[in-house]
Amino acid sequence: MTLRQAGSWIAMAFFAVSLAGCTSEAARERQTQREAARQVAEDDQTMQDKQNTEFADRAVMLQAQEKLDAVEQKRTKNVYAHSCRKVTMASYALNASNVDTSQCSTEQLKLEQEAEKSQMFEKAFESVKDDGRPAR
Repeated sequence: MTLRQAGSWIAMAFFAVSLAGCTSEAARERQTQREAARQVAEDDQTMQDKQNTEFADRAVMLQAQEKLDAVEQKRTKNVYAHSCRKVTMASYALNASNVDTSQCSTEQLKLEQEAEKSQMFEKAFESVKDDGRPAR
């Protein structure tokens, strides 16, 4: 192989390598569209996850309030009674809730809390009595 032939091969190889890194305008446009579609799908999923979390938190909040109201209903034997304690915030992920007692008088709060404890013990005692094993 002569120097001239080797030079031609080197020039062709250099040209081929330089073309390999180039993309056409259409290819760049397709890539941009794919990235935009991926971003939209990712944003939609993020929004859906946030919405599902808000629904779950709201459900936990309502469930916690129902438990407080049920204690008061059982204590007063009035199905229309509501607890003076109000659930102000709840988190499904943390399995926690905040309860506002500012609307409760000291006596009312004490009565509700004592009723809650006694009903909890009654429930635990009934479950042990029924099958001889502690409740889970």
